Amino acid sequence: RSDGREIGRFQQLVDPQTPIPWEATNVHGITDRMVRGQPVLAEVLPEFLNFVAGKPSLMMAHNAPFDLRFLTAGMQRIRCRQIPEHPVVDTLRLARARLPHLRYHKLPDLCAHFDITNPKAHRALHDSLVVKDVFVQLTRCRPVVTSLEDVFELAKPKMLGQ
Repeated sequence: RSDGREIGRFQQLVDPQTPIPWEATNVHGITDRMVRGQPVLAEVLPEFLNFVAGKPSLMMAHNAPFDLRFLTAGMQRIRCRQIPEHPVVDTLRLARARLPHLRYHKLPDLCAHFDITNPKAHRALHDSLVVKDVFVQLTRCRPVVTSLEDVFELAKPKMLGQ
């Protein structure tokens, strides 16, 4: 929710049906062995979209266009027809608007600024919880953000699937 209260979690490894490049494994720690036998994208993505559509909530991502490209490509690959109209708030854009005095606005920089720890960086669930915490801190900066309209004005969210 806009106040940072978590109302649900979705976490699922996906079998990409292709070997994971070692460069990617070095970033997130996910190995071929970990995804072997997991559901494939065509099973998981519709489940995720139903999860998103079922709750009045905000989707957030740091550098949201990057993540949205992957989601959009996945939806196109599985020929997804039902795409929930859901705003996605980009905390990178929000941070630049709220903290223009900071030199860098990368997620680790904001974590350091707000004293937020991320023990498992580059793992989706942990990063999403950190993004939520960063979002809450950004809304508390002066002047305090008091409404969703304020967030939308500052962050200019994109819509999922667009």
